[in-house]
Amino acid sequence: MKKVELREENLYVDGRPFLVRGAEIQYFRLNPENWEEILSNAKKSGVNLVTTYIPWFFHEEEEGDVDLDGHTHPSRNLRRFFEIACSLGLYLAARPGPFINSELRDGGFPRWLFEKYPGTLSRSAAGGYCLGRPCPAEGEPVYREKVYNWYKAVIPLIAEFQDREKGGVILFQPDNELSSAWSFGLLNSLYDPEIINVYWPQYLQECYKEIEILNRHYESSYMQFSQVKPPRAFPGSPLEKKLAVDWMNFKRRFFADWGIDMTRCAMGLGIHVPVTLNEPVAGFFNHGDHSGVGARIKETGLPVFTSCHTYSDRLQDWEGCADNAMSVRLNRSSPLNSVALAMEAGAGCYNERLRKSDINWDMLLRNNLMDGLAGSVIYSYINGSSPLEQTIEGPEYWPLAPLSAKGETNRLTEKIHIFHRFVEAWEKEIASAKCPEELNLAFTPGMRLSDFFGTYPLMGSGGEGAPGGERFSAEPKIDRGEVAFSHDWLDGYEGVSKQTVKVESSAWRKVREALVLSVRLGLSGRMVDLANPCCPPDCHTPLIVPNAGCLETEAFDYLCEYIKSGGTAIFTPMIPQFDLYGNYNNSILKLLGAELTEMIRPAGGEILDYGSRVVQAWGGQELSVHSWMSVYNFSRENKPLAFYKGKAVASSVTAEQGKAVVAGFEALYNNGQSVSFWKDVFEKECGISPAASEKNGYFSLFSRKDETMHFLSVGNAAGTLEPGIIRCAGYEFSLELMPHEGRILIFNVPVLDGKNHVCYSTSEVIPLDPERSRLELHGAPGTRGKIVFSGACKVCLNGSPVSLSKDKDGFALLYEHTREACLISIYE
Repeated sequence: MKKVELREENLYVDGRPFLVRGAEIQYFRLNPENWEEILSNAKKSGVNLVTTYIPWFFHEEEEGDVDLDGHTHPSRNLRRFFEIACSLGLYLAARPGPFINSELRDGGFPRWLFEKYPGTLSRSAAGGYCLGRPCPAEGEPVYREKVYNWYKAVIPLIAEFQDREKGGVILFQPDNELSSAWSFGLLNSLYDPEIINVYWPQYLQECYKEIEILNRHYESSYMQFSQVKPPRAFPGSPLEKKLAVDWMNFKRRFFADWGIDMTRCAMGLGIHVPVTLNEPVAGFFNHGDHSGVGARIKETGLPVFTSCHTYSDRLQDWEGCADNAMSVRLNRSSPLNSVALAMEAGAGCYNERLRKSDINWDMLLRNNLMDGLAGSVIYSYINGSSPLEQTIEGPEYWPLAPLSAKGETNRLTEKIHIFHRFVEAWEKEIASAKCPEELNLAFTPGMRLSDFFGTYPLMGSGGEGAPGGERFSAEPKIDRGEVAFSHDWLDGYEGVSKQTVKVESSAWRKVREALVLSVRLGLSGRMVDLANPCCPPDCHTPLIVPNAGCLETEAFDYLCEYIKSGGTAIFTPMIPQFDLYGNYNNSILKLLGAELTEMIRPAGGEILDYGSRVVQAWGGQELSVHSWMSVYNFSRENKPLAFYKGKAVASSVTAEQGKAVVAGFEALYNNGQSVSFWKDVFEKECGISPAASEKNGYFSLFSRKDETMHFLSVGNAAGTLEPGIIRCAGYEFSLELMPHEGRILIFNVPVLDGKNHVCYSTSEVIPLDPERSRLELHGAPGTRGKIVFSGACKVCLNGSPVSLSKDKDGFALLYEHTREACLISIYE
């Protein structure tokens, strides 16, 4: 029996680390005559894992007649597709839904399910069925019965392929983007009988234990938990908001439990390989609620992990790099501390109009890996097609993918093959290397809810001109008058438009801006959900805490313990002082001896008052601040770091064993002065010494290292034609990259069977033999390359002997990259 394990942050297959070099290949969008050619060429391009959705509607057009062997059409012969993959030694990840999305009409559900059994459709707060895309009633017995029948038909076949000698199924994914077909919101789904009468009261009882405690919280007089009904309108008072917060948190819990229920069902039908929940609670929780769902999974002990999406929705500049880092680090924020994996990664799009540039692939895949993922699945690896009646957009699907619908390769296939070969060559070393934790980024699920419902005024009663108290309408709405060409959450194709205001408008935007700043400074680290933490409070990695003034109670407790135990917290742009329900919590204020004395409004509130506020920082920097600023007095010893009109708006303060930096303005990257200020704060006040840096601020940096070796993903995020200056592992050297080119550099790597070492190379190095005596060196044509050895040796470059030059770092070979890789052979 094949042994597939989740060990620390890696997959292991039969005791060996397995970094995923994945390809989503959707057989149902292809001519079955081309399956073998497609899978064979995927294998040749370095793919080791083929993932595929298995659409319910496609295999069960009529209830009870499930075709998995091609008896109604050859394209439904799932068994044959799996057999071909196994014969080639390819591993498989099966994704049978029931919801799969894949831009299919009805999300992959059979239409008969909803037409014959309307109780399988979820209801909205208004009482009717949800409009547009079918939202399944995932708590209703009739829906669960039909899903179970589908699983009973398809899972035995999947299970049969788990123990193949060559290849076989090593991962299983139930459902997709758990959220009742992206319907997570306050009023738009789950107002179903079983939810309201069973699951919701059970949740309340689990949270409050006794009805008297709930009544004190709600200022109510309920006799039973079942009497508490979900909200039917957006909250108009503090008490209504408490109910709405509980309802939203219940939905998060329900979707996690639904994923766990499907996992147990699949295991009961024969699945014994690890299970992944792909971007759980997608949409509202952009990039997924990995920490919340992970905490729930951890209680079960099941071999389940969550996985993410990393789509390059913009150029891989600083914000593009940060957006992908957000996906990766949220995935790694799970308290499971298990595998993090991009089940979907891409720089393309299903729609030709939205297709992104191939220039993004270099940095996307390399940054993913060096930021801590155990691999990526390229979605989609093939350019397939579906009849228009089956899809929301088409008929073509994913134009200019790495492989055509006939399996033909292209220049993109070559580009990806080079990356796959690098990963395969260094698989064991990369798997054992860890990402340094230099600056962790705090967040909580409540930050998203505070954006949704509004935050609490920190001073006064709120209203116009006061900080806090903002209210955003983020409910999806029906809007058939506007054409949409994508789906950020709910989309125009389904009859439902995007949110009227993005969830990331306020508190969550602060988190994202802090991450952009971290990426710009090349700082590695985790994201830490303070309500479901992945690391204990006695972890002393500096922790930046962007917030809008309110956090969960658990977050206050965590932060106090973290500081007391010796941690350094950076609060920006304020110190939190309310919980999600509006209850005042001054525990952090007391710990720091802090008192909020003034809020300085941003420019724009008076005549001729525009632009930004100018803050003078300790290092001589002038900072332009566009947001509210908080002014604190401290009773403890403190050190002012920045001033506005003589008032300290940033200070460091000691508290028990720890320390805090309180910046009364947002931590963001908007110019060189802001970068300089925050770099000083992190290095001088927080003691952060990054594992790698780039002197000119041109290149993004993501690291993995062990005790001796160091891997560094370097990407030209600035798009400059100028060389950068890299400092890493004790070396400093010049590096030329073409705009948005990415490479993974190696440091202190043994070669020549351990008789010599590569100190560093400015090329991406692929060893061609176990002794590492023959190396391929890759880089953009026309850029200069350098490889430095620790000891003297003989070298042939492209078959000709060359001399090494002695420099400050060792024995160096200089060359120029060409379209073909440079080949060097090393001798004693």
